[in-house]
Amino acid sequence: MAFDDFNGNVNPDADYYDGEPRQFNNVWLGVVLFLLLPFVSLVAIVLLSGSVKIEGAADLLSFMWNNHSGYYTNMFVMSLLPNMMAFFWVYKSERWKLGKGLIIATLSAFFLFVIRDMI
Repeated sequence: MAFDDFNGNVNPDADYYDGEPRQFNNVWLGVVLFLLLPFVSLVAIVLLSGSVKIEGAADLLSFMWNNHSGYYTNMFVMSLLPNMMAFFWVYKSERWKLGKGLIIATLSAFFLFVIRDMI
């Protein structure tokens, strides 16, 4: 809402402020950022666990898509924890559009995992 003068008339030249931060508050930025965050954390967890010998990116992607063990399910759940922490930051900073992207990305990652488990 624009700033009002004391007569109740809206000043069209006044700055418009709706209470939301303007920086880093975009749905698509949230989708891309919060799809990459679990993927990067999953790669880090797989590489740091040392349970699998990975030679390159193709081996890593093949392992992540074809592995159906319970151990990998735990790794996947752990990779979504950074999104949960990001949710609290989004909530505290009132970046609601970014939060919409966060929820879309987290649900997309979850459904991708469920589809991968069904195959």
